[in-house]
Amino acid sequence: PYLRLELADRTGAIETRMWTGFEAIAASVNRDDVVKVQGRTDVYRNRLQLKIDRMRKAEASEIDLRDYFPHSPEDIEALYRKLQDIGASIANPWLRRLVTGILADPEIAPRLKVVPAAKVMHHAYLGGLLEHMVSLCGLCRVVAAHYPETDLDLLMTGAIVHDIGKVDELSYDRSFGYTDEGQLLGHIEIEYERVAKKIDAIEGF
Repeated sequence: PYLRLELADRTGAIETRMWTGFEAIAASVNRDDVVKVQGRTDVYRNRLQLKIDRMRKAEASEIDLRDYFPHSPEDIEALYRKLQDIGASIANPWLRRLVTGILADPEIAPRLKVVPAAKVMHHAYLGGLLEHMVSLCGLCRVVAAHYPETDLDLLMTGAIVHDIGKVDELSYDRSFGYTDEGQLLGHIEIEYERVAKKIDAIEGF
């Protein structure tokens, strides 16, 4: 018997082996736990592999999740203020109230600053969804300038709310994945319900 596992941080992943003294540590750690290891690398079948000599579960004080997850290079707070400014600039009063209400929602705002836009496809890093939204809003302005018949307010509203369900669909505490709600419903259904409730709360929308 031996212990085989994969270790990963924001730079990548490596396959590992622990050949002796692994029984106790194997019983004390779970998938997506953060561990501290001591070992040495070796090449096996033309692939780099880590042979672990010692391993223990990391203490909470030793963990900074930014070391383990890729994250947006942008200033997240500045990016969020920019998105709020975009929402406030929507001329249609009903759409403006809808968008600013969503962005000010205390259930949404903190998570929107952290959640990735996807598990692997695009902007798959912390803060990725926020970066994706702001980027889309910039593209909407370009499109609207090229097609004057376009309703810019609708475009901007769509750019901001079209993926808002991902704050509930994706999990990112210890690895990028999907919540139970995300797997069962998907972000489109989740955001449809969220946005519909926000609309219902605006009298006369």
